Amino acid sequence: MPLRLLKLAGTFLATVWVSTLLVFLLLRVMPGDPATVALGTDATAEQLDAWRAQYGTTAPLWEQYLQWIGGILRGDFGTSYVTQAPIGPTLVERAQVTLLLVVLAMVVALVVAVPLGTLSAMRHGKASGGVVSALSQVGVALPSFLVGMLLIAVFAIQLRLLPSGGWRWGPDVLRYAILPVLALGSVQASILTRYVRSAVLEIKGQDFLRTARSKGLTANAALVRHGLKNAAVPVLTVVGVQLAGLLVGAVVVERVFAIPGLGSYLVDAVANRDLLAVQSIVLLLVLAVVVINFLVDVAYTSIDPRLRRA
Repeated sequence: MPLRLLKLAGTFLATVWVSTLLVFLLLRVMPGDPATVALGTDATAEQLDAWRAQYGTTAPLWEQYLQWIGGILRGDFGTSYVTQAPIGPTLVERAQVTLLLVVLAMVVALVVAVPLGTLSAMRHGKASGGVVSALSQVGVALPSFLVGMLLIAVFAIQLRLLPSGGWRWGPDVLRYAILPVLALGSVQASILTRYVRSAVLEIKGQDFLRTARSKGLTANAALVRHGLKNAAVPVLTVVGVQLAGLLVGAVVVERVFAIPGLGSYLVDAVANRDLLAVQSIVLLLVLAVVVINFLVDVAYTSIDPRLRRA
C-alpha cells in the first residue's frame, strides 16, 4: 500500500506540473494584446512599452513561466492587469464562495441519491422503483442553469421566500446559498441516483449476498451489511467526476444568481483580457480536479481490499 501511495503521489505531482505548463501555454495563444486592453486604444506606443516592461510580457516564455510558478510557490499570484490589485486575496475570497456551494451541493446530491438509488434497486421491477428511475432520468436531462432559473421564478419571484441572487456572508448566508445549491445539487443527485441504482443492482446478484441470506439475513439486511460497501467502489469514481463537474457547473450557476465566486471572476477576467488572473483561476480549478482525483484513488486503496493486496 505505501508503494501504491508513492506511485499515486508521483503521478499527482507530474500531473500538476503538466497542468501548469498547459494552462500557461494555452492562454498565451489567446487573441488580443493585454497592454492595449489594460490601457485602452488611445494609449501611446511609449505607454504600451512601459506597461509591457512593468508586467514582463516581452520576456521569453520560459522566463515568464518560471516567474509565474515561482510567485505561486511563494503565495504571490501577481497583480491584475486591469485593476492593478493583488490577485491572491481576490482569488481566496472568491474560492471560499465556490467551495461552499460545491460542498453543499455534493452533500445534497449524496443525501438524495444514496437512499433513492438504493430504493430504486431494491424495488426493481415495481412501481416505486420505476418512479424513482423516471424522475432521475428527467433530472439528468435538465441543465443546472435552467433549474436555477426555475427556482428563482418560483421561490424568489412568486413566493418571495428567498433572494433571487447576490451573496452575503453572515448568519443569513444559507438564505443566499439555498437556491444555487439546489440548482447544482438536484442535477447531480439525479446522475448519482442512476449510478447508485446500477451499482446496487449489480451487487444484488453476487454470490456473497446469497451466502449471507442463506445464513438467515433478510435481503435488506444482507445488502446493508455486506453490499453497500462493495457498491460504493464504482460510485466513488462517479462522485469524483461529479465533484469536478460541479466546479464547472458553478461557473454558470454563479452567473445566474449573480454570486461573486470563481465562476464570475473567471468570466470577468476573460472579458477584460486579464491574462494573469485567468491563468491563476484556471490553474486553481485544474488543481482542484487533480486533487479530487488523487483523493479518489487513495480512497479506492482504502476501500477495495484487492488494491491493498496488490
